[in-house]
Formats: sequence, structure tokens, C-alpha cells
Amino acid sequence: MTNEAPNVAKLNPYNTSTDSLVIVKGYPNLFPMQQHNFNSSYTFNIAGLYISPNVDYNIYTDIIEPFGYSENGIYFSTYHNNGRYRTLSTGGSVSYRLKDWGQISISGSRDFDYFSGQNVKKHYSYGLDFSAKSKKWTYFLFYNFQNKSYTAVSYSKYYKPNYYLAQIKYNITPNFYVSFAVQYFTGLVHSKTILQDDRYMSITNQKMKDLNIRPWILIRYTFRKNDKAKIKLNNVVTSKEKGISL
Repeated sequence: MTNEAPNVAKLNPYNTSTDSLVIVKGYPNLFPMQQHNFNSSYTFNIAGLYISPNVDYNIYTDIIEPFGYSENGIYFSTYHNNGRYRTLSTGGSVSYRLKDWGQISISGSRDFDYFSGQNVKKHYSYGLDFSAKSKKWTYFLFYNFQNKSYTAVSYSKYYKPNYYLAQIKYNITPNFYVSFAVQYFTGLVHSKTILQDDRYMSITNQKMKDLNIRPWILIRYTFRKNDKAKIKLNNVVTSKEKGISL
């Protein structure tokens, strides 16, 4: 169980809209949202192939969510604490270690949002995490995508992955490397948000120009103190007690 306090923007009672037909303001009497989380997972190891199914269930009470209403031709957008909200996520991951030179992991989930008095909202997500090493070269690939997200009065549809990166690293020395990478290599991140409440509806197309194809080069040198005393990450220390390992 945990609590989440409202941020300052949601408490601000002053109008922040520049549209004469829309008033956007917070609600200073909001109180914290409470969350109960139940998670169950298990990992199967089959000849180095790790399969991890997972079920995650959340119950939110006194949730803070967008709230809107129309009055005299003006739409008021604010926030309120509104009962209960539940989420269910079913999915898992499959990962495999490629001997001593790399690993690959694929994950995915089918998600369900339950808002009070509404039909269940369904969406999904998936991701890929890959790394490989060959002598002084190291290769990375990260990819994450979610098709939709919901609030009680709106939903957003995503046309591009929310994060993706391809990277190549070359170690000149153990402490000195040069890396080349390309972020957002599938193009401009683009989403559409549709808000509908009573007689008001808005559609927002968002194109993140700063989240477009972005190549970069990194040159890094690490100064180490007491280098001989460091513990290598690949070292595995096993205790003498049965069933206990570090």
C-alpha cells in the first residue's frame, strides 16, 4: 500500500488557459490517492531460457483524475478525487543469455483499465532489449511501444514507440571508449489525444519534434582509483551455506 499526493499543478486554483472558451485550473482541496498493489510472477529456467509470466493488479481509491463540465458555453477543466479505479496487467518476458557474448529479452503485456461506471479499457505494450559483445565491440538495441493510454474522460493513441535506440560502442582501452547511437530511428514520435465529456470534445495531435531521428556520438574516458581493488561484475560469490548465493 502506498499514498500519492497531488502535485502543485493539480492544486493550483488559478486559470492557466489562453482560450476564452476553456478554463483550466486545479482544485486546492484534493487529497492523496491511495494505491494497493498485488503482484505475482514466476520464472522458469529451461536450458538458459528464462520465461517469466506476470500478473499485476492495482486498486486505486480517492483517485485524482481530470474532471470537466460546461457552463454558459464555457468548458471548465479541473481535477477531483473520484472513487475507485482498478488496473490489471497480464504478460511476462522471455530472455536468453547468448553464452558469453550477449543476451536478448522480449516482454509484453495485455492491460485493462476499470473506471467507475465505464466499460473496461483495453490496451497493450511490448518491448525488446538486446545486447551483444564481440572483442572490443558492443551492440545495443532497445525498443518499447504502447498503443494507448486512458483517463476517465480521454484516451491517447500512440503511432510510434515511446522509446527506441540502436547503439554501437568500441572500447579503445578498458577505460576509454567511443560510442555511436541513433535514437528514435523509426521517425517522429506522434500521438493523438481525444477528450470527450458531455457536450465538449477536443482532439489534440501531438508531434514531438525533439523526439525525432537523433544520431549522436559519445567519447568517454574513466579515471579509476584503486583499479586493482575493484570487483568485476561477472564474478559470482557463492556462500558455503546450502541454497544461499550472492
